[in-house]
Amino acid sequence: MSYRTTVQLIAAAVTACVMVALGFALDGFLGVVSSDFKNGLLTGVIVTGLIVFFALRYDQRSAADAANRRQQQGPRNSIDL
Repeated sequence: MSYRTTVQLIAAAVTACVMVALGFALDGFLGVVSSDFKNGLLTGVIVTGLIVFFALRYDQRSAADAANRRQQQGPRNSIDL
C-alpha cells in the first residue's frame, strides 16, 4: 500500500469520525431546544438558501451578459477605427 493511499484512508476515517461527532452534537442540541426554535431555524435556512441560490444565478447571468457585450463590442471598435 502506497503512502498516498494510506494518507487518503486516514483522511477518510477522520472525516467519518468528525461527521459522526457532529451528528451526535446536533442531535443533542436539537433534543434540548423547543419546536418553535426548530421551525424558525428551518425557515431561516430555507430562506437563506433561496437567497444565495438566486444571487448566484443572477451573478452568473450577469457575467454571461457582460461577456456577450464584450464579444459584440469588439467588431464595433474595429469598425470605428
